Amino acid sequence: MRGKGWYEIIYGEYPTNVVSDSTSNTLERDLRRLTKTGKTYTFDTHKWNENDETYSPKSYEEYEQNGKRYVRIECYAFTEDDNTPLSDGQSRKNGDAVWLEVEPVTWAVDEKTGIPLSINGLYSGIQMLDKGEKYDGDFSKTRQKKYLDEVFEKDIEPSRTQNRRSFFCITRS
Repeated sequence: MRGKGWYEIIYGEYPTNVVSDSTSNTLERDLRRLTKTGKTYTFDTHKWNENDETYSPKSYEEYEQNGKRYVRIECYAFTEDDNTPLSDGQSRKNGDAVWLEVEPVTWAVDEKTGIPLSINGLYSGIQMLDKGEKYDGDFSKTRQKKYLDEVFEKDIEPSRTQNRRSFFCITRS
């Protein structure tokens, strides 16, 4: 996507990547001493096989250590005995702590339409519809649209602890 007709911007921040085992162990060990930033991120807590259930939001606190920010979430495995693969190739069991690093969000913006598209996937597991609803072709009426407008839009706003601008152009082609 980076090329003619697109330019990139950085806007906002979001928990994106699983941290290394050593960082995870350090954060877990220091949990009670970590600085809470006051910011939270909201994720759906329904399990993968509960697609007929309604949206179950849960907020997770953001922590800061050594100038980096992290979110500690709980793993929702496929089954109680199963391991869930993570973005770094590791896996976790149901209920295990998973630490994600909060990083700036890079967007590719189409010069013609002005429509931004995130370079990295940002959220997952948000149901398209609530239990019993049928999709009528209008995305504006879906659970995902409501999540994007009411939760995600606020979640990507920069942390109050940051002293940097949250919006600037990186490249232009």
